[in-house]
Amino acid sequence: MPDMAVPAKGLPEIRVEKIIPAKQSLACVFSYDTRLEHYFNSSVLYVSYGFQVEEIPESVLSIPVLGLLVPIAWASGATVSAGDVDSRFLASLHKVGEVMQGMYPSLSISTNIRCREVDTPWPAGGDKDCLLYSGGVDSTCSLLRNLGPNLVLASIRGAPDLRLWDSQFWERTEQRLHPFLTSTGVERQVIETNAIDLVSLSSLNTTPRGAFAYGWWENLSHGLVLLSLCAPFTYVGKVKRMLIASSFNQANSEPWGSTPASDTSVAWGSVTTVHDSFDLSRLGKIKQVLVPYMAQHPGLVQLRACTGKRERRLASGTLNCGDCQKCVRTTLALMEAGIDPTACGFPPPNFAEIKSGIISGRLLPPLSYTMRAIHDAKVPPDKGLLALYPAYGDFLGWFYNWKIPKGTERKWVSKIAPKGSRRRKFVRDVLR
Repeated sequence: MPDMAVPAKGLPEIRVEKIIPAKQSLACVFSYDTRLEHYFNSSVLYVSYGFQVEEIPESVLSIPVLGLLVPIAWASGATVSAGDVDSRFLASLHKVGEVMQGMYPSLSISTNIRCREVDTPWPAGGDKDCLLYSGGVDSTCSLLRNLGPNLVLASIRGAPDLRLWDSQFWERTEQRLHPFLTSTGVERQVIETNAIDLVSLSSLNTTPRGAFAYGWWENLSHGLVLLSLCAPFTYVGKVKRMLIASSFNQANSEPWGSTPASDTSVAWGSVTTVHDSFDLSRLGKIKQVLVPYMAQHPGLVQLRACTGKRERRLASGTLNCGDCQKCVRTTLALMEAGIDPTACGFPPPNFAEIKSGIISGRLLPPLSYTMRAIHDAKVPPDKGLLALYPAYGDFLGWFYNWKIPKGTERKWVSKIAPKGSRRRKFVRDVLR
């Protein structure tokens, strides 16, 4: 570690002690002040790649390390000490921090990093686009829209909804997605990491209290973390652009951990980032991109959209639990477009449970953009789906005429957007 300026007085510190490349994986040993120990479950970050990493410069290997540690520092007020860091990535961390500060004014985001700036020599001839692919609606839409000889994929095993230790569900996912991925002919790199296992999400989600409507991962960090994990692959794989699928579209100004402003600020070496398909809503992605492809390739596309409970997901025998908010809105969107959800990775819909979940508030927010679009459009149900699911017609008859009961809007607004949150007006407009 070089002799650098002393961190600002009083700030806790996260210190990158050593980055150790070994064959196809890297390990980072870091340390932290006792004031930060409740944010961590471990002090060793592990990332495994399908290629040799020993000849990759430290300034590149430090990118996935800082991509994880800096968002922790943003939430905790810490400073970060490291060795060699790519100069473009260092500058991008400051830019992303400024974007996040604008979205979360209750946080005091200061990107304090002590390191050696390095202008990393980058391999010539990069012409590939690398898309982060999870198997969900967003990334599958981006895959189909960007399909071509220059596209490669990167999948992260170790994200919150696909944990490194969950080999049972991982094997099921790989088996179900394999036919579709093989049919595209696109190269795919799987990156395995314990990044999420080593942090305490419960502590980060509540620091500072009320800053995040959903959590540290969703609201602050996931775009930067996922993109930065791919940096070593972009170095060896001749990648020119990273693509990350949009979570929302321009109609949604909700603060989030992956937005056009934050994602396009991320860069390193000669690599830039594209926030892809921001022009389409989730319903638009399904109707305009997925449905036409599914019509030509029936039964081929499988979707892994679920963020629900693991036990229910496994018990379903499919890629999705069918019961969480994300499953429900995707199921209803597919059915509005005339697609049987069981043909693409969802269990048969239970409309009694869906109705109960909406009324009780369990499926919060009760009218997300997708749900609101389905509710307001009042599209007549597909006759084939009515024959398969007789309860579908009765559910739509109720849902199309359902109104938020008086006195509950305030409860929902407060849960989704605490008082003082910049999301509050947005949520009120959605629930209106």
